[in-house]
Amino acid sequence: MFITSKVDRSPDSLVAWSTSTSTDSSNTKLNLLGYIPAVSTISGLARALLGVVHTIVHLACSIFSDHREHHLQEALLGAKNIVRGLVEAVPIIGNITMFVVDILRVNKYEKMAKEQIARTKLLTIIIFHCLFMGKK
Repeated sequence: MFITSKVDRSPDSLVAWSTSTSTDSSNTKLNLLGYIPAVSTISGLARALLGVVHTIVHLACSIFSDHREHHLQEALLGAKNIVRGLVEAVPIIGNITMFVVDILRVNKYEKMAKEQIARTKLLTIIIFHCLFMGKK
């Protein structure tokens, strides 16, 4: 949980769209639990608690590590989990809120992925044309 590798999550990175880790899977399962009113109170508070631990550990690491920026990004992720967990802990309203937020977030990244695919296709066509269809 505390040892992570830096993954390029920029839209120009193919790695962001082609990799999936067990952490991603666990996060997805925790997100699904966050949509169920009674269950989300427990899972939301657990997420918030883990977010507190995550934030504290990475803030401490940022003080003593050469990889300060990475640890500060991870601390921000922990803070986001605290907020999400507290919202999920509120029955009904929190569940609906997080469901809508997740749909908007997925739509945003799906649009970014489609744009990246379109750019890649165009670049492939241009390279193919230059290599094989150019003047002989």
